[in-house]
Amino acid sequence: MRVEINPPDLDSEYLRCLNACFPGWGDRQMAQWAFRRELAPDPMPDLMVLREENELLAGSAVSYRSIVLPNGSRVRAGIMTGSWTLPAARGRGCFARIIERSVAITRERGGALLLAFVTEDNPSCRQLLKAGATPVPTSYLFTDLDDSRPEDQAAPGLVILKDAELSEAVALWAKGHEGKCRFAYSSLEDWKGQFIDRPGSVETVRNASGAFAVIDRNPTTDRILAWWAPSQTSALQLLNELRAAALSKGRKLFTFSTDAAIAAQCEAMGFKRKPGYLTVMVTDWERLGRALETTALREPDHHALLNPASPWFAGEWDIQSGDRM
Repeated sequence: MRVEINPPDLDSEYLRCLNACFPGWGDRQMAQWAFRRELAPDPMPDLMVLREENELLAGSAVSYRSIVLPNGSRVRAGIMTGSWTLPAARGRGCFARIIERSVAITRERGGALLLAFVTEDNPSCRQLLKAGATPVPTSYLFTDLDDSRPEDQAAPGLVILKDAELSEAVALWAKGHEGKCRFAYSSLEDWKGQFIDRPGSVETVRNASGAFAVIDRNPTTDRILAWWAPSQTSALQLLNELRAAALSKGRKLFTFSTDAAIAAQCEAMGFKRKPGYLTVMVTDWERLGRALETTALREPDHHALLNPASPWFAGEWDIQSGDRM
């Protein structure tokens, strides 16, 4: 098997294989947004494939994003995105090779971390943990159409957020993420480019308490890409209103969280939870050490990132669904 990085004329073949492995993943417009979008000052994404005698076996993208650490320092991270292995090639170590090459190319591109978002039952999760990645627990939360509650029948008090209100809303959203590991957005335009100016039907709504959410309206599911609320009570009210709005249109509701307390509240409200992980691997200990302002010797494994007693502790992560891709 050989690994090819950014071979010419790959896009159509890559998208065909990705949709073969994950039916309905997306069209050419979605692929352009995910894999060919410039996120300055970070590099363009890299596409890699594994071939054997000119036959495609597997592929993955590495997208590059800036991460803000709790101390305010920034590091570059590579994110494994759109990874696939064709059925005939499974069980041959393809994904292990992809992980190994993703670590190397992230380091070459000036990255200190390699991230991946996986559900707990995904075979990719087992391979990432086997490779030494440290797992940050996450939750995939969703409602079903047959799980409606009396409060879902109430008319939702949601209105479209006006363009003039967006700047203040995003500032509140950003302030709520301070003190944790998070993706960096240097301007309102950067934030809009990630959460709003994307393929699909995206709306930004707010309720009477001032809480707001960015919703990607799919034919069967409303996906909460980002949200903010001024209090826990307001957050629960917002989630109930979003669920009622989705149900009124015959759609499910989906959100993602790295916050265990939010996940528990959603479960108490009737959301179903699928456990997952944000897996984190250090690709350059020296770069990360400078950002963490530590002179300690590098740790023997990546799990030090989650150990509050370690000088390599990176802090808690605060990631929402639309942050991920």
